[in-house]
Amino acid sequence: MKHRQNSIHVLLKPLFRPDPHLGPRTHAPTLRALPAVITLALALTALAPTALAQLPPVPKREGADERAVPRLVVPQPVRDIGKVNEGDTKSVTWRIENRGSADLVIENTKPSCGCTVVNLSEDDRTIPPGGTLDLTASFDSTHRAGSVRKNVAVFTNDPLSPVTKLEFTAEVEAVYTVNVQTVLNLRALRRGEAAGPTIDFAPARKGADLELLEVGIASDSSLTYTVEDFASGPGRGHRIRFTAAEDASLGPISARLDVKLRVAGEEKTRAFRIRGEILGSIAYSPTMLKEIGNESPRGKQFAPVTLRSTDGEPFDVVSVEAGPVLSVSVEPAGESTGRKQYTITVGVREDAPPGPFGAALEVRSNAVDQPLIRIPVFGIVAAPVAVDPPLILFRRDGSPKGLVRRVRVESFPPRPLEILEASCTHAAVEARVVERDPSDEDEHIRYVDVALHGALSPEARDAALTLRTNVAGAELVKIPIEVIGR
Repeated sequence: MKHRQNSIHVLLKPLFRPDPHLGPRTHAPTLRALPAVITLALALTALAPTALAQLPPVPKREGADERAVPRLVVPQPVRDIGKVNEGDTKSVTWRIENRGSADLVIENTKPSCGCTVVNLSEDDRTIPPGGTLDLTASFDSTHRAGSVRKNVAVFTNDPLSPVTKLEFTAEVEAVYTVNVQTVLNLRALRRGEAAGPTIDFAPARKGADLELLEVGIASDSSLTYTVEDFASGPGRGHRIRFTAAEDASLGPISARLDVKLRVAGEEKTRAFRIRGEILGSIAYSPTMLKEIGNESPRGKQFAPVTLRSTDGEPFDVVSVEAGPVLSVSVEPAGESTGRKQYTITVGVREDAPPGPFGAALEVRSNAVDQPLIRIPVFGIVAAPVAVDPPLILFRRDGSPKGLVRRVRVESFPPRPLEILEASCTHAAVEARVVERDPSDEDEHIRYVDVALHGALSPEARDAALTLRTNVAGAELVKIPIEVIGR
């Protein structure tokens, strides 16, 4: 190739001569060069096929224009469905076209909100080339208000548009207002007591008529209701008031309220959940004692339990029991209460065994509807002396890390701790109490170094470190010993 370039240069060189009238740096073609021009043209013509043959061939895209693909087109991807009365359901439709040469498959649709549901059957998921589909979605305007903009994501096999978003807008207008959306929380009620919270319906447009056609409570017979009118700005509203039934069962309230109403000539339905609690003649707090996160030393007292009369009548606490782990005492909460309020103190007994426990505080009274009250109690009784680690594990690898352990010993609750003796049931284990630093103010913490300096026989599987302390209830503390790689 370099040889051909030099040949062309040789052919071009005679075409130019210095022009004395234009200066030494200027060249111009001369008439004498015309024969050379003709010769150069002929040479280039001869060289052209050879030079082109040296260029790399352009790869052929066999079948590139013949591959069939779908093409999704939505002429109007954004639709406006106009005004919608709150609570009504309205449909919106998009025209989907397949302008490709293969079947367009709608693999999935995903609305942006649960208020929108796409109506698409399995038979309509495939659109042939040149075909169309009217994709319809239903918009539920319940609990919506004002300007609304939602979308539906359409997933297809179109390689250029695998995901297409279809949008719609609406203006939701309220025809009535209600002060509770889905859940009405009542405070704790005594039997026969009226609840403070109510459910209020009122027309949203001036001059509109609102009428409650049906009201019903399901799932619970603890409540009764009354309907009363009240004046609102646009018109007359209706208020639903609740009262605890005289024969209501004690405990939590879980009810469903269904309401059918007519407003501005249209019928609407609403459903509400009602939560609350029916109290007996005695209320108590807390309803559970739980001390799981922290260990409780012997003698510790839990938060007091308070019992009080809810109807203003005095009552008597006949007895209180809590099992072998807990101690209990009960006292009237001041002389002015007149047996209408009591305080129960619960604590861990001095002889309680260490470890987790679960018990029930049982309170017997002369209340007819609450003769027995059970309050669960959970906790962990701390050992008088705690050791860390609770298991001594040696690894016979020849390193100090594997053959030496330091044990931390702590009295609980904190009190001066003395380790009078540290010994082991096997001669291969040596224990030594670390001397206390005179500047150390933690008198309830001591350390013991334990070392393995010999081989434990197979019979010594029950080897243990024994500590003798000055703590009552923990005079002897045993820590098991295991060895890896004997």
